[in-house]
Amino acid sequence: MRSFVGNQRWLWHAIDHKTGELLVYAFGDHKDEIFLRLKELLKPFGTVKFYTDDMGAYERNLNL
Repeated sequence: MRSFVGNQRWLWHAIDHKTGELLVYAFGDHKDEIFLRLKELLKPFGTVKFYTDDMGAYERNLNL
C-alpha cells in the first residue's frame, strides 16, 4: 500500500494466508532497505514464500 500525500511512503505488510492475520509490517520508502527490514521481521515465522508486485527489490533480495 502507498500514500500519495506528500512524499510517497509505503506500508509493507505480511499476512498469514490461512488466517488473514497481520504478521509484521514496515513503513517507509519503496526501497530495498525497507523490504529487508520486513524480511528480517519475518524470520521467526519461517516464511518461505513471497507474493510480490515484481518490484526490483524482491528479485535482488529473494534470489528469484
